[in-house]
Amino acid sequence: MMGRTKGVNLLSALAVLGLASPVFGAGMWNLDQGASHYGRGGANIANPGDPSAVYINPAGLAGLKGLQFSIGGNLNLDTATFERASDMHGPGGTERSFDSTSNQETPSPSPTIFAAYNLGALGLDSLTMGLGIWGPPKTNRKWDEEGSQRYSSLYSRNLQAHYVFSLGYELPWQKIRLGASLGGTSVIVDSGLKLNVYEKRQLVTTDKEDPRFDMRAALSGADHLIPDVILGFSMELWKDSTFAVSYQLPFDVSAEGEVDMEPAEGLVNLGTEVTGKDIEVQLSLPPILRVALNQKYSKGSVELAYVWEGWKRNDKMVIVPDDISIKTIIGESDLPVIEIDTLLRDTYSFRVGGDYAVNETVTVRAGSYYERAGIGGGRLNPSQFDLDKVGVTTGAHIDVGHDLYVDLALGWAHWLPKTVENSKVVFNDPSPNDPPMDEHWPLGNGTYSNDQIFFMFALGGEFDL
Repeated sequence: MMGRTKGVNLLSALAVLGLASPVFGAGMWNLDQGASHYGRGGANIANPGDPSAVYINPAGLAGLKGLQFSIGGNLNLDTATFERASDMHGPGGTERSFDSTSNQETPSPSPTIFAAYNLGALGLDSLTMGLGIWGPPKTNRKWDEEGSQRYSSLYSRNLQAHYVFSLGYELPWQKIRLGASLGGTSVIVDSGLKLNVYEKRQLVTTDKEDPRFDMRAALSGADHLIPDVILGFSMELWKDSTFAVSYQLPFDVSAEGEVDMEPAEGLVNLGTEVTGKDIEVQLSLPPILRVALNQKYSKGSVELAYVWEGWKRNDKMVIVPDDISIKTIIGESDLPVIEIDTLLRDTYSFRVGGDYAVNETVTVRAGSYYERAGIGGGRLNPSQFDLDKVGVTTGAHIDVGHDLYVDLALGWAHWLPKTVENSKVVFNDPSPNDPPMDEHWPLGNGTYSNDQIFFMFALGGEFDL
C-alpha cells in the first residue's frame, strides 16, 4: 500500500507536466492564430475574407474567389511571473520567503500556411477548396532551475499542429454557406519539473526543500494523426448583416513517450535509483464553439463574437507507466496506472473587432476581448498557469502590388493578477514512505501575473483564375 501511495504522489507531480497551458483561444490557449483574425481581436468569424477560414470558420471559404494563399507566423513575448508566498517551513519551523520568478524563454515563431481555390473555372462557382497547417500561438516557458516554482515547472515547450483539407459551399438562398475542415492533429509534450525527497525520520536536512535531495524529471511524448474536424455555417440575416457559427470537435490524446528522472547528488549518495522510463499520457482536449454577428458598412465592418471552450471535458489525466520503479534507502516502489483530477473548467471569451478601409491600398483593423481563465485559483501553479485576461489588438492589410498583400497585427494581453491563499497544489515526496499529511505543505500560494505582447505577420496573394 505504501508503494502504491507514493506512486500516486510521484505521478501526480508528473501529470502536471502534461497539463502546461502553453500546449493548449479563450482560457488555456492563447488567442487565435492568423494576422487578419488577431488584428480584429479574434472577432473575424462571420466572413474571414482569406484562406484562414479553414481554421476560423470553413463556411467562409465559399466567399473567396480565384486562387488565394497566406503564409505567416507570430512571436509572443510572455512575462509570466510567480511570487510565491512566504511560509513557516524554514529550518526549525521559522518563516521563509522566496524570490519571484519569471519566464526566461526566448520567443520562437509559430507558423501558418493557408490556401484556397474557387472552382469557378470548372463551372462550380459556389464551391471552394482549402488547405491549412497551423498551431495555436505558442508560449514556451523556462523558469529558474533553482526557483521556488521548480516543483511545479522548470520548462514547457509543448506543441500542437493541425493540418486539414476543407470545402466551403454557398447555397442560393440568403447567402447560406456551409463548410467543413477534415484532417489531423499532432500533439508533442516536452516539459520538466523537479521532485524532492524529504523524509524527516531518515534524512537530516537544513530545509524541507533542500536542493541536494531534488530529482529532475523530464517528460516527452507525442501523438500524431489525431482526427481533426471543424464545421462551419453562415447566412445573411438582412442586407450586409451576417450570422455565423463554427464548431471544432473535441479529440483525445494518447501520447507515448518517456520520463527521465535524474537524482541530485544528495539522493545519489543515499542510493536513490530509478529504473524504466516508458510512459503514456492520456488526456482530452475541448470542443470549441464560435458564434458571431457581423455588420458591413461602406468602408468596413464590425463584428461581435462569443467563443466557448469545453475544458471541463478534460476532467482527468491518465498516466500509464511501463515498468517504472523508484528505489531509495527506505524501500522500492513500482509506479501504477493512475488517474489525476485536473479540476479544469469550461471557459469563454467575448470579442469585438472591425476594420476600416483608409484607401484602396490600406485597411486598418482593431479589436478587444475578455477571456475567462480555464482553471480556478486553488489549482493555479506555474505549470497550470492561466488567469482571466483582457486584450487589445490592432493591425493592417496592405496591398503591395502584383496581387500580393501583407497583413500585420500587434496585440497586448493583460492577465488580471491573482493572489492564491488556499492552494490545493501541495508538496509530494516520491519516496516509498509517505510523510504525514502535515508535511504536504502548499506550493501554489502566492501572486500570479502576466502580460503578453503578440506580433503577427502574413504574406498573401489573391489571383483571378
